[in-house]
Amino acid sequence: MKNILKTLGFIIIIMMALLSMLVIVCYGGFLCLALIRWKYPIAEVELANNQTLKVWYETSANDDYAGLHYYRISQGNKVIYPVTEIGWLDYRYHREDYQVALNQDKTLVCVYDSTSKYGFFFLYNTENGEVWTRRPTDNQDAWEIYYDQLKAKNPDLPDE
Repeated sequence: MKNILKTLGFIIIIMMALLSMLVIVCYGGFLCLALIRWKYPIAEVELANNQTLKVWYETSANDDYAGLHYYRISQGNKVIYPVTEIGWLDYRYHREDYQVALNQDKTLVCVYDSTSKYGFFFLYNTENGEVWTRRPTDNQDAWEIYYDQLKAKNPDLPDE
């Protein structure tokens, strides 16, 4: 009888250990799934002076219709602006909703959401390095000059 109780106790301990490992594996799997981020390109544009602009957003399993948007600007192998967060923005738009506008000599670039005047917006000047990730509240004059230059070449660009 003593051996049976010992064996039964051993079996219970083994079953509890296996159950604990199962819980850890399942919970860890969900945790890992939440940490995985998927990257979706929005634009990769070749600009003047051998510069390249990349814009994308990333989501994870626990994001609810929002994704972190990023940009990076390089010149050949040299990074001008490292990966920089633009912010959390709605990503329910299709990638086709994002458009790129360039001026004649590719010194100004605008990546924007074509479905909304107030949606995603990014403006970059390759000549002086100015970047706007939103419509500005300050330095409005310079922004308007750049925007007007882009609008003249790209009539589909939303009105200010």
